[in-house]
Amino acid sequence: MQAAQFDPRGAVLSDTVTFTDREGDRWLVYLAGLPQSPGRWLWPRTRLPGRVLRFDSAVESRAAQTRPAGAPYLQDEQLQELLDHARPMAG
Repeated sequence: MQAAQFDPRGAVLSDTVTFTDREGDRWLVYLAGLPQSPGRWLWPRTRLPGRVLRFDSAVESRAAQTRPAGAPYLQDEQLQELLDHARPMAG
């Protein structure tokens, strides 16, 4: 794995994994803590309250709706599927 050209934007709670999507964009994938006052859209979908599987690229951030066991150490196909369904995040 090569080092990414950018730093994580969230509160990192795990190691970061570098992932290249099908379009060639690089992402940092890691477990992150949610902000102090999270929106209700994410709480019912997280398996551990206050944690989210976060994807950061050089230009945007997304959060997966689920956090499968083994995350962020998943196969590229699994990470791509999670990224495809992830919601944009602010910051």
